[in-house]
Amino acid sequence: MLDRDIRPTLVRTVRASHPGAALFEELPVCRKGRADLVAVNSALWGYEIKSDRDTLNRLPRQIEHYESIFDYCIVVAAERHLRYADLIIPPHWGIFSVHGSIGDCSMDEVRRPQRNPNRRIEQIIRLLWKTEGMKALRTHGVKVPRNAPVRLVWKMLSKLPTPDVEESVRSALKNRNSPESALPRMSGDDLRTTAPIA
Repeated sequence: MLDRDIRPTLVRTVRASHPGAALFEELPVCRKGRADLVAVNSALWGYEIKSDRDTLNRLPRQIEHYESIFDYCIVVAAERHLRYADLIIPPHWGIFSVHGSIGDCSMDEVRRPQRNPNRRIEQIIRLLWKTEGMKALRTHGVKVPRNAPVRLVWKMLSKLPTPDVEESVRSALKNRNSPESALPRMSGDDLRTTAPIA
């Protein structure tokens, strides 16, 4: 089975577990990587798919990226990867086992995820587009010039209480799924594709 065979089943599984969550495919993380699937509700959930055709060579770096951002991290692995994945992923990560065939894919929870203790607020902040960061600052009464570079916006956000920043990030991501409330992008935004799942 390939990634494209696994994704529809994973999306259905996540929707059932997190009704009402905003879902994204290929969300840019840490300016260098992407998360295969992300669910946003009262927490950030990151899912990394490892199909039969994948190797686990990139997994250690992907673990670093996920650890920096997500409240809960889950690897979704074909059965042949389970033993090695279990050895290298941190103990608080969840594991989903994928089995079946093309068109008849199913998955089981092998290990339930625990809250990730290693998140880094400076990386969480970088999920925000510049427009979203400026809106978050103004919501908290912080004046920010319209022409402020995005790195200054992120730095200003880092001065806010961490729970306020995390809530602002979750709110901004949820709003990306609502076209009527979406903010226009500005110069300095991360222009890589971030695809919400309708």
